[in-house]
Amino acid sequence: MSGVKNSEKIIELIQQLDTAYEKGLMSPDEYRTLRHGLELRLTPTKRAGKKRKFKWQYALIAIIIVVALATVPFFLGETSKPNFEISNVKFEQTTLSFDLKNTGTAEATNVELILRSSEGDIPIHVIDSIKPEDPPTNINKGINLGENQELYGVQFNIVVTCREGITYFYPFRP
Repeated sequence: MSGVKNSEKIIELIQQLDTAYEKGLMSPDEYRTLRHGLELRLTPTKRAGKKRKFKWQYALIAIIIVVALATVPFFLGETSKPNFEISNVKFEQTTLSFDLKNTGTAEATNVELILRSSEGDIPIHVIDSIKPEDPPTNINKGINLGENQELYGVQFNIVVTCREGITYFYPFRP
């Protein structure tokens, strides 16, 4: 019963404090400090609880959940990655020209372009980065592929690779 009486007295003191503040008998800082002190005495104190032991099972379950959530986009194929599209391919005299566009959802870095045939690889160009919002990049490269008679029916591939692990092949015949 003494706890209830103390609470009632504290509530009564808070009401008197509010009245004194409303009459302008104290500064806002004094009022806040005194009211805070009375409110602290009004709230019941909590007993210190038992120390809980760390449960390794809960930590292991939490780690499994985090790993599972992190791999969901990978399995659903929703990860951001670059992708390429080549258009307007022309081979006139000794010049190969085409447009390259990143049609993916992420920036492609260290983009390497190679012309591949049964005779081997010919480096075309290296681009530092291509963002999806960039306009198509026009590539022009002077290449000696041999005589026109030798090229009849030969299959070439423009190969595009980038640091993000994407490889794109564009087959064409001159």
